[in-house]
This record gives sequence, structure tokens and C-alpha cells, in this order.
Amino acid sequence: MSDQEHLDNLSHIKDLMNRSSRFISLSGLSGILAGIYALVGAAMAFLFVFPSHENYINLNSWNFRLMLIILTIVAVASIGTAYFLTTKKAKRNNEKIWDATTRRLIINFMIPLL
Repeated sequence: MSDQEHLDNLSHIKDLMNRSSRFISLSGLSGILAGIYALVGAAMAFLFVFPSHENYINLNSWNFRLMLIILTIVAVASIGTAYFLTTKKAKRNNEKIWDATTRRLIINFMIPLL
């Protein structure tokens, strides 16, 4: 075998190994933004849900609904940002986004989330 064939074989093996063990990696920026969204949501909950800053927590139905709204907005913004940035990263690296690994990731993510 020639040197070029050896290099082609090694390249092929490397590609197979990357695809077999590849995990759809989230963008680092999406994690940072999710943390910022969580901090902003916590600040909003503190300021709007507990405006009197009393030592005890009195959750009436309106405050509870407002907390659920804030939680939903933070979750949707975080998941949407992660999806957008991961899609952008996958296109840049010429990788597929949806495969068996991604499906397992979503299933295992949704179980504790629900």
C-alpha cells in the first residue's frame, strides 16, 4: 500500500470514530445565556412576586401563576437559544443534528424536566 492509501485509511478510521462517539455538543454560549436567563428570571420573581420583601413567603394564586409564567419564559428562551446555536454550530461543522444520540439526549432531558 502506498503512503496515500495509509493516510486515506487513517482519515476514514478517524471519521468513523468521530461519528460513532460523537455527542451533539451544545454551544458554550448557549450555556452562558441560559444562566443569564435564569438570573434575570430569579430577579423578576423576587421583584414582582415578592414585592414586600417580607421574611415569609405568601404564595397566593396570582403569585404562583406569575412564577409559572416566568419559569416558562426562561425555559423556552433557554431551549430556543440552545437549539438555535447548536443548529448553527452543526451547520458550520457539516454535521447532522438529528440522530439516535440526539433523540436519546432529548428523551433523557425531558424525563426530569416534566
